[in-house]
Amino acid sequence: MKTYLRALGALLCTTAIACADWVLVQKTNTDGQEKEMTTKIKGDLARVDIGSEMSAILSAEGMTVLMHAQKSSCGWMRAL
Repeated sequence: MKTYLRALGALLCTTAIACADWVLVQKTNTDGQEKEMTTKIKGDLARVDIGSEMSAILSAEGMTVLMHAQKSSCGWMRAL
């Protein structure tokens, strides 16, 4: 009975991990300026925020780059 409960517990834990969203925060220091890059991954989509200047949305079909200062998009690049 204990083996069955342990196996069920392990299965539930791995199922929760497999469905999790990921958030990665990377801090860099270049020329005395500290910048933060945040990557958020959910399913087959990812969003990368580079400081407060720009963001990129990535998917299997391609990538869109958003420039915050101009409030515009740099276009859509298709994957080969």
